[in-house]
Amino acid sequence: MRTTQSPRRVSILLALIAILVLCILPNLVDASPQGQRNRRQGQKKPNKNNNNNNNNNNGGGGGRGNGNNGGGGDGKGNGNGNGGNNGGNNGNGNNGGDNGNGNGNNGGNNGNGGGDTSAAVSQFCKDTGLTPSDGTQIKDGACTSTPIGALPTTANMVSSLITSPSNGATLDASSDLLVTVDYRNLDTGFFSDPAKTYYTIPQTLNSDGVIQGHSHITIQPLGSKANAAPDARTFAFFKGLNDEAQNGRTLSVTVPGGTFTEDGVYRICSMSGSNSHQPVIMPVAQRGAQDDCIRVTVEGA
Repeated sequence: MRTTQSPRRVSILLALIAILVLCILPNLVDASPQGQRNRRQGQKKPNKNNNNNNNNNNGGGGGRGNGNNGGGGDGKGNGNGNGGNNGGNNGNGNNGGDNGNGNGNNGGNNGNGGGDTSAAVSQFCKDTGLTPSDGTQIKDGACTSTPIGALPTTANMVSSLITSPSNGATLDASSDLLVTVDYRNLDTGFFSDPAKTYYTIPQTLNSDGVIQGHSHITIQPLGSKANAAPDARTFAFFKGLNDEAQNGRTLSVTVPGGTFTEDGVYRICSMSGSNSHQPVIMPVAQRGAQDDCIRVTVEGA
């Protein structure tokens, strides 16, 4: 009996040892320096082109430009835009995008390109059936997928006041007219190419939390009675105030003599906009107006 059972026990013992070796050996190898190297080499490196943070150096505003949110550039061809910040996930769009579409390649005027804004159409815009905005000014109606962008605090809301001419002034149609506006909380000089990047850059703030943008002066005839809202398509004068305010607040423009061809009442208004020309967006509804209007009477046309 002993002679018969001894070989069987030896076989069982060898089998158990073999099982133990098979279980322990892989762990010993993995714990070795060579095993650690092999494991690190097998790991994937983090994707630097994360869909939420694609850095697109595509230039930007024709004035001073801006380095955030799909714009960027200093007007000298140096773009720094982080288009992906306001883009989205899993998209290849060039419009900043929203609803998960777009990585924001909003080039710009005098930056590093005009900007390809043909893709990244949001589902909202698709559902409207309107023409997707493409950076041009579409007069027949369109839908933009560009996010609204960054909003300032209530302490940094935009305000403006026309300081010259005075409200109710009587003007000579043959003389030059200087229109001067005082601005509060508008970082001026940010003006993208309106022929290529219109409404394609989300609203941006500077390091002080102030909206980056520019303004305009528009003058419309109101007729002799001036008791009805004018047609927005009709104006006697329009000019973008694209430069940076020298003192941080004041911008002005000269209206040449002879511009007014009819006597009567005219309305002069400031019209503030962010970098790619959309009206400046404020954080609350109850506030003072960001723009100003006055009425003047023109004679001698």
